[in-house]
Amino acid sequence: MRNGTEKIGFLLSLPRSGSTLLSMMLDNHPEIASPPEPWILLALQQLGSVPVRHPANSQSVGSGFHKFANGDEMIAARAAADALYARTLTAAGKSLLIDKTPRYHLILDYLSALYPEARRVWLMRNPLDIAASYRDTWGIDLPSLLAKREDDPAAIDFVVGLDRLERFAAEHPENLLILRYEDLVADPTARLAETLAFFGADSAPEIVATLTSLNAASRPADAMGDEKIRKTSAPHARSIGSWEKTFNRDELQILSDALGHERLERLGYGDAATRLVELGVERRDLAADYRDDYESVVSVRLHDIARAAALREDFRVESPLVQERARFLTAGEEAWRGRYADRVELDRMQAFIAAERAEYAEQHGILHQEIAKRDLMVAERDAEIENRGRHIALVEEQRDQMRRDAERATATLTTARAAVDALQQALNEARAAIAARDARLAEMTNSLSWKATAPLRTLERLIH
Repeated sequence: MRNGTEKIGFLLSLPRSGSTLLSMMLDNHPEIASPPEPWILLALQQLGSVPVRHPANSQSVGSGFHKFANGDEMIAARAAADALYARTLTAAGKSLLIDKTPRYHLILDYLSALYPEARRVWLMRNPLDIAASYRDTWGIDLPSLLAKREDDPAAIDFVVGLDRLERFAAEHPENLLILRYEDLVADPTARLAETLAFFGADSAPEIVATLTSLNAASRPADAMGDEKIRKTSAPHARSIGSWEKTFNRDELQILSDALGHERLERLGYGDAATRLVELGVERRDLAADYRDDYESVVSVRLHDIARAAALREDFRVESPLVQERARFLTAGEEAWRGRYADRVELDRMQAFIAAERAEYAEQHGILHQEIAKRDLMVAERDAEIENRGRHIALVEEQRDQMRRDAERATATLTTARAAVDALQQALNEARAAIAARDARLAEMTNSLSWKATAPLRTLERLIH
């Protein structure tokens, strides 16, 4: 026999996650007792709280108990739980009890504080298949409940339960094993061996091989949990992906809004998120709104209980959502539900606003691109103008150089012309001198003396 917290383990999940199947297989183990949904920690967490119509007066019961407990409520709850768990283990002749109660998602911190060293398995399943199983098995229409924001435990499971389990797993990874339902039914032997090893139970192959045979006769007729298990002889994967045939597009839109595509992707169901988009389901950021609404519903319920039990005189809840709920307590449940009568229209308006914002963002993006293009054109034009300026400066410099060259050429030409004029004048003067000489010669040759001496000149030439 184990002792202390090692005797107890917990199987955490949402309802319709396959926890009854896993619990029955674990119960087949010679060391493990996993009875159908004890619920005892939910009851012990409310020690001292009784219905407001209790004939002993609910406030007297609550005040008297808590004054007497004097802060030791956790010790009392632990002792009571240990006693009940030990009784079950003794009756079964086993050493490890695994408590499978899906709605422990409401008291995860309390559970962790009460049994801090206990090992816990979170049996995770595609939330869309969970919603389909709610409808197929229990006839519960989650899309309708969520669309109207109905104060209903099933809607609380789907929104608050999943959110709290995810956050708890992220904040308390110690002593926690995450097991997917899809993996469990695909390979039950391997996943059971992994689970048994995690709980420290014998995981020998010959033992694991006997666990998957389900015996409905061993299950009490009034046992809590999945009644369909009575018709199941072994694990199967027939219900995986059933959500796509169970819901229409509008219903899937509501479920998607409550879950958020990002959560599906975080939990490892990105293929389902992709398929939703292919089916025309929009990605809308409404999951936080659903979470806040249903967390307020949980707070209101707990506030009503606490107020009825008068746990302490200074008990106050400051949440405006809780205060709003309190205003409807005297008006009745119909008035509270009527608060959400126009919620569908509000959702449509929010979707319209989101579409308008998306269109505006798209137009803004296009405008930004146009501005960027124009800025680029202006920059190119400025560069072209700058290039033209440099070209003009170069042309002007060339023109000035040509002007200077022309001026130098003109000066040279003027000098040359002056020289030519001087030469022309000298030539003219030479011509005039030659003409004057010729005139003198002509005059001399025509004179009588020239003619008289002509024979002598001829004789002289002959002699020479």
